[in-house]
Parts: sequence; structure tokens; C-alpha cells
Amino acid sequence: MARGSLPMTTGPLPFIHPPCECEKKLRFMVKLAEETDGIIVSNDQFRDLAEESAKWMAIIRERLLPFTFVGNLFMVPDDPLGRNGPTLDEFLKKPVRAQGSSKAQHSARGFTEHSSQQQGRKEEEKGSGGIRKTRETERLRRQLLEVFWGQDHKVDFILQREPYCRDINQLSEALLSLNF
Repeated sequence: MARGSLPMTTGPLPFIHPPCECEKKLRFMVKLAEETDGIIVSNDQFRDLAEESAKWMAIIRERLLPFTFVGNLFMVPDDPLGRNGPTLDEFLKKPVRAQGSSKAQHSARGFTEHSSQQQGRKEEEKGSGGIRKTRETERLRRQLLEVFWGQDHKVDFILQREPYCRDINQLSEALLSLNF
């Protein structure tokens, strides 16, 4: 979905579409976000596509907005890039581009500061292996549900919001600080 406009593209449902069809649609979503400077509203972590190019990895890392349903309510996090990241409003603002430049220049001061803070964390995350694999996420989910039993939605939300975090203590802290 392009920031600042209403058009929206829906994603594939893996249990309805064959796997190769899902991958094509996920590629389309990332490519569309790249071309329109848009965001991707999805709970898919795009693990396979994140490794294809540095540009796509940056798009997936910086423009992926996870969501959850609580009852009949569609909810997105107030801080889509984590506790020290931009607010949801700053995240959804379309960056201002300099003439002739293909690099986004963010108008929101907090977002710019967050980007430079994130750079150090990104290098750290690359060294630790990048996005968690599915098995590791499932293991962390089981461990978190042992402590936070009955809070499946919150656990899933945190695991989707923090796809690089492997530390059970940091994930637990994020769960405790959630307000919904």
C-alpha cells in the first residue's frame, strides 16, 4: 500500500494458493512497495525474499507493518519498528524525496534519528544470522506460551514485530510492555 494514498493490494493465502503462486504474489508486494515507496501490511516475514537483495531486505525490515485481530478489531502496533522506532503516524508518512535523488529523505526528525540508531542494530543482527528461521520462532513461541499462557495473540504479535530477536528475555520484556 502506498503511503498517503488509499489503494491497497491484498496478499496471498497460503492454504488456498499453491506455494509457487504465493511466492509470486509476495514478490509482487515487495516490488510494488519498492516502486511506489509504499509499505507492506502483512504478517508474513518474507524470509526467502529478504535474502535476494540488500534493497529488498531494507524494504522488508523498514516498511513491514504487522497486524493482528483482537476480536473483530484490526490492530497495528503503535511502534511498528520497535520501542525506539518511529510512531505509527511517522511510519505511515511518505518520505520527502530530494529532486533527482532516489534516496528518501525523511521529514520526521524522530524517523531520521531512528534510522541511524537502527543501522548499528542492523549490522549486529546481520552478524547474528538475520531473520529467525521458522523452527526457531516456533521454539520461542512455545517457551513464551509456557510463561504467558492464554496470551497467544500477544505472543504471536511480538514474534512478528521482532523477527530478528532471539533473546527470550527481550521478547518477554516486549510482551510485558504491550498495551492491548
